[in-house]
Amino acid sequence: MFFDPKTTVKREGTYCFGTQVRAVADPMLCTNLFEELWKGFCQQQSEITLLPGEKNRFLLGDAPFPILSETDEYALNITEMGIGLVAKNYRGLVHGLFTLLGSLDMRQIRKGIFSVPCGEIHDAPLVKDRMVHLCVFPETSLEMLRGYIRYCGGLKFTHLIVEFWGTYRYECAPYLAWREHSFSKEELLPLFEEARAMGMEIIPMFNHLGHASQSRGGGGKHTTLDQHPEYADLFEPDGWAWDIQNPETQELLRMVREEQISLCGDARYFHLGFDEVYTYTSSAEKINDLLRFLNKTASELLDRGITPIIWGDMLFAKGTFPEENGRYSLNLKTKALSDQILNGLDKRIVIADWQYHIKKEPVLSSLELKKRGFRVLSCPWFDKDNIRAVIRSAVQNQLEGVICTTWHTMEDGFYTLLLSAKELWEGENDWPNGRLRAEAATLLRKMTPPCRPYAECGWMQNQMPWHA
Repeated sequence: MFFDPKTTVKREGTYCFGTQVRAVADPMLCTNLFEELWKGFCQQQSEITLLPGEKNRFLLGDAPFPILSETDEYALNITEMGIGLVAKNYRGLVHGLFTLLGSLDMRQIRKGIFSVPCGEIHDAPLVKDRMVHLCVFPETSLEMLRGYIRYCGGLKFTHLIVEFWGTYRYECAPYLAWREHSFSKEELLPLFEEARAMGMEIIPMFNHLGHASQSRGGGGKHTTLDQHPEYADLFEPDGWAWDIQNPETQELLRMVREEQISLCGDARYFHLGFDEVYTYTSSAEKINDLLRFLNKTASELLDRGITPIIWGDMLFAKGTFPEENGRYSLNLKTKALSDQILNGLDKRIVIADWQYHIKKEPVLSSLELKKRGFRVLSCPWFDKDNIRAVIRSAVQNQLEGVICTTWHTMEDGFYTLLLSAKELWEGENDWPNGRLRAEAATLLRKMTPPCRPYAECGWMQNQMPWHA
């Protein structure tokens, strides 16, 4: 089972089904996607026909629906006669279905028999907004991206922040994409539709300040200037930041936002980036320019009902917090500059506080941001102790939510998303890396098409990672 539910009442007996089943479900579940996922979780040996029924319900066989409490996201009732699933909303229904699928007993699979232990399950997450930041690099294939998205759906995340590193072909500005390593809107829309079907919202993202190269700083690549150097006037001289004083740059970024919102559909958030913005944080005058730009951009989004998100590393000066629990990532030079930004920044902007070296809770930077009136998304990455500390700090201090960042480490750290998801639903857990990797591989295998070519199996294209 993926995650131990908050409340489980076990009963004697099992519910058994065979290779062909029919269920009545919320019409939104009645799609090829969920029939494919059912088959995947049954190791391709059982098929389901989904018939439209009541909203936020799923019924297989004949079982009474459980009573949903105020604190439940979903509830499952499994009897020897059938399975009844009820949820507060569609997202909860999907999460309950994944709990059911994760509970299947395969020991009689060769006889065409599947079973589920009888009992009643009531469950809800510890954190409401559970996000994953997914980077789409030139090395990311479309099938890899589909696998990542389905995996996040199976782990019951609520939002995907999708950042294209020169890999989306903008209609408004084709020069923002790598010619041979980018995707069209038509290629991406089916994947985003699958994400929404699994209960996730897509959050558009585009770096409006630093990382204007749409490449990692360590690689020396620049998506635009390495292919179209004639657009150099859109950037600061070093190419790392946009020239936000240039009206043409401002108009380009506005068009990019429009296209991203259209691509992602019904966006409630927009991630503006803002990490490692050294050019515009070097002096009080530069910070005034930055605040005018950020607040104006935020206001344009907020007027449309879209909440802006920014990274938080440029909001505090080094040495602001004691480091008994780990080293803080703080990139401003002085406290005066920090106060200038924090006092001048629109409080309606949500801060994504990435702190990757904190190994024990609480995360003081997140608490200070909340104290100053900001909504805060706490962000861990890769290290198990960091993931536990950051998520537990968010739970204990009732922060806005959590963003699990992945950056360039999906090959090495794919399994850490499972650890993050377990923390977000269960709290304390002590699974070793080996078990996490095995469970992650099992889930990915069930979520993606069977019998794929070698390079598409698992989450690594090769046995040897690229940096070996």
